[in-house]
Amino acid sequence: MSIKLSQLAMFCAVVEEGSIYAAAEKMHCVPSNISARIKALELRLGVALFHREQRRLFISAEGRVFYQHAQQLLQHSQNCLNLFRQQHIVGHLKIAVLPSLVSHYLRQPLLAFVEKYPKVQLSITLGSNRSLYRDLITDQVDVIMFAGRVDPPEHQLLYKILATEQLYCISPYRQLSVLKRHVSQLSCISLGDDYACHTFFYEWLTQQQMQCLAHWQIASEQMSIALLQQYPAMTVLAEHQLYLLSPTALAVIALQQAQPYQIALCWKKNNLSPVLQHFQQMF
Repeated sequence: MSIKLSQLAMFCAVVEEGSIYAAAEKMHCVPSNISARIKALELRLGVALFHREQRRLFISAEGRVFYQHAQQLLQHSQNCLNLFRQQHIVGHLKIAVLPSLVSHYLRQPLLAFVEKYPKVQLSITLGSNRSLYRDLITDQVDVIMFAGRVDPPEHQLLYKILATEQLYCISPYRQLSVLKRHVSQLSCISLGDDYACHTFFYEWLTQQQMQCLAHWQIASEQMSIALLQQYPAMTVLAEHQLYLLSPTALAVIALQQAQPYQIALCWKKNNLSPVLQHFQQMF
C-alpha cells in the first residue's frame, strides 16, 4: 500500500500546528480523521512518528526525519501543479542571510527567482544567526537563511531544510591524538558571524576534553585563515567554507557531531505570502 499525499499533508499539519485538533481545523476535517491517518501512516512505516503522553503529542526522532522528506514531497507535488500556470507575482520580499551561505546556497536560487518573477522587489541583508532570528520575529524580514540546529517547528515558525553539512576542525595537526597533545598551545579562532558553527565546535572540544590557549573572535574569514597560516591556532569550518583553505597546508579533522549541522530557510507561519511561497519553491 502506497503513502498518499493527503496523509503526508495531515502529518505535516500536526507537526506544524502542534496538535491533532489544530491540524484538523487547518485541514478542514474532523480530528478522528487525522488520528486515523497518522496511525495508518505509522503502521505503514513501522515506526512511531509521535510520542503520546497524557493526550499530548511530541514528535519523535523518526518523526523529525520523516517530516523533512514529507515536506519535500508535498513541495514537489505543488511544483507539478504549478508547472504550466502563468505566474504574475508582484510584491516586496525581504531576505536576511548568514554571509557564508550567500554564494553557495542563495545565489543560484535567487537568480532563478529574479528571472522568473522580475516584478518582485528585493531587500537582502546579512547578519549572524542571532540577528537573523531577531529580525524575523520582529517582522523586519520575511524569511531568513541560517545554519545550525533546526528544532521542531514552533507555533509560529516553519523551516525548510536545504542541506546537512559536516563540520571540520582546522589546525596544523592531521591526527586527533596529536592535536590533543598540542591543543593547549593553540589559540581558538571564532570565524565570522556563524555562532552556531562555533557552538558545535566548543561542544566538541569539551567532549574531547580539550582546552585552547586563548580565544580570538575575528569577523573576517580571510584574516582568520591568514592567522591560522602564520600562528599556532585552530578553528572550525563547515563543508561550504572549505574552499577558504585552498591552497594551504592546514589539516582537516571531521567532527563527530551529536546533532546535525543544517542549512535552512525559516519564516513565520502566518506570513507565507504568495511572493514568499514562490521564493521558497526555488530551493
